[in-house]
Amino acid sequence: MANSKKRILILTNFSEKTNHSRLNHEISILNEAGYSVECFLGNKGSKRIHIKIIEKLLFKFINVDVLFYLLANRNKFDIFFFYGLFTFNALLFFPSDFRRKCIYQSLNHDVLYHTYELGIRMKFLKPFFSLLKPFAIQMEKYLHSSCASTIVNSESLKNKFPSSTLIYYTSPLEGMVIQHSPTQNAAFVYLGQLRKEKISADFFDYIEKHLVKFFVFGKIKDNFIQKKIESSDYCDYRGDLSIPKLQEALEELSKSWNLIGVSLIQEPHKSYQEQNANKDIDYLAIGMPIFGNYRNTTRELIEAGNGFFYDKFDVSRMTYAEYSSKSQNCLKAYEKYSNKQFKIQLLNIFSRL
Repeated sequence: MANSKKRILILTNFSEKTNHSRLNHEISILNEAGYSVECFLGNKGSKRIHIKIIEKLLFKFINVDVLFYLLANRNKFDIFFFYGLFTFNALLFFPSDFRRKCIYQSLNHDVLYHTYELGIRMKFLKPFFSLLKPFAIQMEKYLHSSCASTIVNSESLKNKFPSSTLIYYTSPLEGMVIQHSPTQNAAFVYLGQLRKEKISADFFDYIEKHLVKFFVFGKIKDNFIQKKIESSDYCDYRGDLSIPKLQEALEELSKSWNLIGVSLIQEPHKSYQEQNANKDIDYLAIGMPIFGNYRNTTRELIEAGNGFFYDKFDVSRMTYAEYSSKSQNCLKAYEKYSNKQFKIQLLNIFSRL
């Protein structure tokens, strides 16, 4: 094949336990196109103690394992694909001609998210992280300007990096469409990691008040949320499932319930304020109307007819015609996020190198 001699090294900040659907999809597309792809996981549990110490001193702004691996293997590959800022920062130690073989993929406002998390864990250093933030942002922009291409997944990041290519998240649930019926009651569904920042505190009062079932799929990362779910007769935690099992579970639920996707992400920092929520796109892909708040990208989807605002929606008064109409709107809205569009744009970027 035309690309059989092109060797790609993907560098990530993930561990062996990470099952990242976008990464898996990109590897599959590149392999099918004839590239030879290797992926380096920069967050293995077997990190050496001196590496851990160095990374902590750097507040984990640079993945040192990635840096050392690049230094040892930089002549073995033709293209280097960096997943996230903390792998990308390793390029500070390489000359500009090497950077021209590199592609950066930014899926979050990583500096803002990381300094926010650091401020929570080390409150006494929060003023220092505020001072560090603008320097780290400028460093990211400098590296972006010197690499071959940058891929982003939202309009917000596109505004941050104007010369980047916007490739939206595409749902692994694409092709599956939930059922619905005028004889079924409504139920809420949540997909993805669940913690306090990802849901409104009064949502649990809402489901108790309206006597509505709430099905949760994904990892629960918060003791407060865990206790809320365990103490409610209306919450049903179904686990963190593989994509095939998740599809089966949703298909089975939709035979008994008209499902509505919950998207109530809070806004503690700009990344949460402006980034597209993957769960919103998953909901669109399967025709599941969104129950959401006024966070920018969720608000835009709801205003376009793809769901309901949490403070203006009485689930007990929803008609089937209203539900069915919004479900169809979701499927139509998903077209710009399709796997087909994703593949075309991704291969176009790699074909330039």
